[in-house]
Amino acid sequence: MTLAQTSSRRRLADTLTRRLVALGGAAVMAAITLIFVFLVWVVVPIFAPAGVERLESRDLAIPDAVSLTANDTFEAASIITRSGELIFLDLTDLAGQAPQAGRIALTGEPIQAAIGVYPSADTFALLTAGKRIYFYRIAHDPRFVDNLRSVISRYEALFDAAPVALGGYIDNDIAAFDVFRDGERLRLAVVDNSGTTVLLEFSGVDNAHPLRAPTITRLQPAGAVNNILFGPGGRWLYRFTASGAYRLTDITSPQRPVENGRGRLVGEDSRLLALEMLLG
Repeated sequence: MTLAQTSSRRRLADTLTRRLVALGGAAVMAAITLIFVFLVWVVVPIFAPAGVERLESRDLAIPDAVSLTANDTFEAASIITRSGELIFLDLTDLAGQAPQAGRIALTGEPIQAAIGVYPSADTFALLTAGKRIYFYRIAHDPRFVDNLRSVISRYEALFDAAPVALGGYIDNDIAAFDVFRDGERLRLAVVDNSGTTVLLEFSGVDNAHPLRAPTITRLQPAGAVNNILFGPGGRWLYRFTASGAYRLTDITSPQRPVENGRGRLVGEDSRLLALEMLLG
């Protein structure tokens, strides 16, 4: 091989190397630019005015519903009625009437209220007129058969279908209640129409077995409470009155509750009808 041929090959290799390096640099710059554009694209809507658009509505024709939940894709829904029934609805056809996909009798007595067990998304607590609380898991599971997607609705009675009888812990009518569960611990807070608040803590909780006898704590009255909520981790307990006043209690140690603050959420000329914890 002559010197000229060797020099020519080196120049060719140098040229290819420069072009590859330039191409790699351009690709990196393009990727960074796309990331920047994406970040701007997702951030800009924050500065735009907020708005709500009504897309679709329908009358479910179930007048005595106390709870309505749907899966993430709004393909299926479940309704708990005041008479103690669970109704599954198929929402896949937005243009037509939502057909019932199942109707199950949950309790043998009327239901006063039904709430989600915080922070679970599929576990519910049902308070009956007889001051008993039943626990159910209600889920809408996606299923694929021959590449066709469908949603299967199901329910499961927890704690061997044995309710918590509140009559032994609280005398007056129940104004509000909330439930928190963390692994094998379950906390139940109940307030009656006199403002008396009772905190029940169950340990060693197992879905397949009845709840054990709870540890009982009675908190100081907080006025005419009409809403009660657990905070993150079940450590905090919020009590709200219809006038918008609230009282915050640290219940990290239920036997030694510590009041941690009080204030108002709305003006004195307003009334607080309902509220709910938001994620985060």
